[in-house]
Formats: sequence, C-alpha cells, structure tokens
Amino acid sequence: GGGREQQETHLRLHFEQATAVAPAYTDPSPADKSPPAGTPQETPAAEPPQQQVQQNGIANGSGRKRNTAGKKLALILDIDATIVQAVKADYLSYTPNCSDFFDEYGQPEMYRFTLPQTKQMNYYLKLRPGLRRFLQELSQFYELSLYTQGLREYVDVILAVLDQDKQLFGDRSVCVCVCT
Repeated sequence: GGGREQQETHLRLHFEQATAVAPAYTDPSPADKSPPAGTPQETPAAEPPQQQVQQNGIANGSGRKRNTAGKKLALILDIDATIVQAVKADYLSYTPNCSDFFDEYGQPEMYRFTLPQTKQMNYYLKLRPGLRRFLQELSQFYELSLYTQGLREYVDVILAVLDQDKQLFGDRSVCVCVCT
C-alpha cells in the first residue's frame, strides 16, 4: 500500500543521504603551540566549561550544587533512528552494498545482520555519519549508556559494532521491548 511505498522512499533517501562524505576533522590549532620569537606571551585561557562543571558540581533546580567532582555525568543515547538506522531487508526494494559505506577512519558504517530468533530474516544497520568520533569525544565527559525499545539481542549487535572492548558503554544499556 501507500504506507509501505512511503517508508521505502524514506529509507532509500536515508541511505542515499548517508553516502555523503562528512569532511574530515582537522585540528584548528597549529601543530606547533609555541608562539613565534618576540611574540608577547598570552595569559592562559580559562578552563573549559566541562572541566569546571566536573570540578565544581552542578546547580540543581533548587540552586544547590550537587557534587560531581571526579565523576562523569550520565548521558543516555537512544539507538533507534537516532545514532543508527536499522531496517528489515524485506522493506527495501534494492540491496545496499555494505562495502560502499565507510567512516573517516576507514571503518564500516553499514552492516547486515540477523537476530537469533529470526535467523532467516536479514536486517541492515547504518551508523549515523561521524558517530564513532562523536562517541569518542563525548566519552571524555560523560558515562555513556544506550536505550532502545528493541530486543536485548539488537543492543548486542550495536555493541559488537561500536564497542567491542566495552570502553564506551561497558554494560550500560536499557532495553524496553515494545515488540508486537
């Protein structure tokens, strides 16, 4: 029906848009941090706000500060259609070539997988462009966790792709299956 055609068109657009290559990250600061000879020395910049928050605590709604010294704040990331897009292969009118999708590190951005309870059904998983760099940068300031309305096995696939050594998420994930 019309709903399935709209969904296929939406998914095709999503996969086509995902092929756009994100510009490579370049450090805006020069490699040599020392000023040229004869340049007056500048006063060091204030600490970045993230470090101040971690050292000084966070003001809550009552105006009191909660002590966060030495702790990272929790950040829960929704998996579904946020950091990744997963779709049943049957929903697509074409077969994506997973080897066409790589991130700026040369690692795959698209995967084909099956879940244990549906071994005859194939799924495609597409990472949001720049996701690995995004997660690495956030993990410096936050304790990352995952949230999904899918199955535990689905989260296991995501973790196998993004965090094999459990450095980013550890075992922190919440699965609230609303599967019908």
